[in-house]
Amino acid sequence: PPRIVEHLSSGATVSVREGDTVELVCNVTGSPPPTVTWYRTHTGLLEDEEDRGKNRMCIGMEGEVLVIHNVSRYCDDKYQCVANNEVPPAATKEIRVHVEFPPEVRLPNRKISQLRGKKTILECEITAYPQIMSVWKKDGKEITRSNKYSTEIYNESPNKITLSLQIQALSEEDFGEYECYALNLLGNDAETMLLQ
Repeated sequence: PPRIVEHLSSGATVSVREGDTVELVCNVTGSPPPTVTWYRTHTGLLEDEEDRGKNRMCIGMEGEVLVIHNVSRYCDDKYQCVANNEVPPAATKEIRVHVEFPPEVRLPNRKISQLRGKKTILECEITAYPQIMSVWKKDGKEITRSNKYSTEIYNESPNKITLSLQIQALSEEDFGEYECYALNLLGNDAETMLLQ
């Protein structure tokens, strides 16, 4: 039956920067010589909603080496090679590809209105890998946890979070511009929201 030669194959996880080329290797042995088919399991960001239903997709390229040129954040996924030579069982190996890319901040709302004395929540979405630092700022200063402010991070997917800021009992000085700021080793991004 087919066998994957681990010491001549890619490791269980591979990290690559956006724009680079990545080579995934599944070195196989068996008699007769096995064919290798590559599959992709969606775990990361998806370019379009239609892909959501297709959890495991056959890439179909036969060969021990899968080369992905000009890697984008949408290539961040699990890849699986299956070696088959009609002598059961088939051999499989899973390789997790992590694509490193700078943060991108998106605001669902750029302007929010609320009455004085009320509580309000501001939210922003951040996609990045790795996720290093994500904060809310007002007047250039980072907002820290207190009786007035609380922040929460919700993990949407391995590369995407929602950062929320809850403000208690709004007063005059709470109105104005708030900045959602994200930073990692590859860069930073920020977007501004108006609370009026």
